[in-house]
Amino acid sequence: VDQFGKMAGHACVAQAKALVKRNVALVLAFCGTRYQGLQMAQEGTTTIEGVVHRVLYEAGAISDANAMDRKKVKWSSASRTDKGVHAAACVCSVKVLIDSAFDAPAAGADAGADGAGKGQLPQALVDSWNDRLPTDIRILAALRCGRNSRAHTMCSLREYEYLLPASALRGHTADDLARLLRVFEGTHR
Repeated sequence: VDQFGKMAGHACVAQAKALVKRNVALVLAFCGTRYQGLQMAQEGTTTIEGVVHRVLYEAGAISDANAMDRKKVKWSSASRTDKGVHAAACVCSVKVLIDSAFDAPAAGADAGADGAGKGQLPQALVDSWNDRLPTDIRILAALRCGRNSRAHTMCSLREYEYLLPASALRGHTADDLARLLRVFEGTHR
């Protein structure tokens, strides 16, 4: 039985563990080469969220009753990525079950004995989730957030960086490209 009260490879929760459901923000980093983008899509499509959701379920952080309905776990993403796109930091929020012994201090509280800061879940818990993830997806941090917080509505900044080979300019200068890209600067809805 692992620290989440689940038998390895099974989805049965052990009675001995006191689990609490908490809304957390997951800070993800990923190399998206093998994925069809960030957001969960139709069955049979491999996405970053889909893999993280499955791993959280397998770890016991999402119950059997909530596993098939992302609305029940309030899954939300602060951004989107297309097929093959990478991210250095991407925030998703989700309600997960955690052992009450791992329950993070409330926002504004001092760091706990395990080193977790204000609202931060213990690194041991994040490490256990990362151990189950493929190496091209990492959870950099897991932070407690308010009951009604959702990543897509709480996001205040999205910053993107695009890299392309010089051959894509096809005879145009970098200044030509910069002038063209200024059209995309600012706020977009």
